[in-house]
Amino acid sequence: KSNPLSKRYYIYAETAFIHEGDKNYLLELINSAKKAQCDGIKFQMLLDVDDAYVDSLDNYYSINKWCFTEVEWTEILSYGRDQGLEIVVLPIDEKALIYCTNHSELINAIELHSIALNDFQMLKRIKDLKDFPIILGVGGRTIDEIEYALNFILPENIPIIMYGMQNFPTDPHDVNLSKIAKLKAIYPSFVIGYADHTVYDGNGDLMIQLAYALGARIFEKHITLK
Repeated sequence: KSNPLSKRYYIYAETAFIHEGDKNYLLELINSAKKAQCDGIKFQMLLDVDDAYVDSLDNYYSINKWCFTEVEWTEILSYGRDQGLEIVVLPIDEKALIYCTNHSELINAIELHSIALNDFQMLKRIKDLKDFPIILGVGGRTIDEIEYALNFILPENIPIIMYGMQNFPTDPHDVNLSKIAKLKAIYPSFVIGYADHTVYDGNGDLMIQLAYALGARIFEKHITLK
């Protein structure tokens, strides 16, 4: 797997659900990430909607339409790798995490969302991996909660601490980048990252520059075709 510390910085494009279930759109996002010279690309994988959402959710049926099959995901991840991009996957449900562990040869890092930092079943399954980069989304989490997740990841795997505000878009005044310096002080031997969720208007670039100065070395930026 890639070692982010071997580079001055590492940037991956976050696709989220901007594709709304359109595989061709997602493949074009991969092409755009390559053109932008990103190091990697991130996908949010959802295979079992009922494991993650209740059917009373307003967007439940829309979310169902935005999901890809396991076969489609294999095609998507393989295409990304063929374009020279490293693959980051954020599994939203346990079935998606099982897919990731069974197809680890296609994936360079697995990200655990901040809301899953205390999900015992997902943490237990991640623990079964060996020498694998695990990105921990820690936005909105306390040090005790981060420590709880780290107890599952260490020493078998490689933790990366990813800070970022969870609201989108984020007002630059609310980003609180000082937390990056605090995390770096607490975990000096870990790679610290910053997930930028500000609107693309120039402030995002400044946020990344400041985050780098505070110790972040991995950066996430959302990508669209517009």
